[in-house]
Amino acid sequence: MTSKALAAVAAATTMAFASQQTQAQVVSPTLTGTNYLAIVGDGSQGGICTTFGGPCVSAGRGIPLSYYATSSDVASSFASVNAQIAQTSAQLTQTMAQLYSTNMQVNRVFDGAAMGIAMKDAIPNYGDRFAVRVNMGGFDSHLGGSISFAANVSDDVRLNVDFGQSRLQSAFSGGLNFSF
Repeated sequence: MTSKALAAVAAATTMAFASQQTQAQVVSPTLTGTNYLAIVGDGSQGGICTTFGGPCVSAGRGIPLSYYATSSDVASSFASVNAQIAQTSAQLTQTMAQLYSTNMQVNRVFDGAAMGIAMKDAIPNYGDRFAVRVNMGGFDSHLGGSISFAANVSDDVRLNVDFGQSRLQSAFSGGLNFSF
């Protein structure tokens, strides 16, 4: 405990004894050893205790310093708290990275849904040989677009080629339609 802290404790103790009409004199803690801040009173029995169950000040022995933290105790407590804060911060950083990754995966799914909504086959009208179709689709504020080409190879066979694009991905499809 620093000399300023000892002086503050001594001043508070002197005022407490004075309020109890006991004459007290604060002396150096080295008079009674390292465990007590010595207080020399008028020799009466008893002492002063706090109402909340804290340490009592004995008129004969003084203030037990074991109730107060030393600077090394405080430093140790702060080091422990700082280590816990660092660990919590690392866990929070890891959780935020996982949330970002999950959010990106959900965005890819939503973009895929928007692109899937947009992809439709172009179908030539009766008597036409070719068709082109351009579509847009949206899902939960995600947009997708597609373009489709179709060619009637014969009266019974049609060829389709589709390409879709969203913000994060693209897709391709194609096929032949046979009719009988």
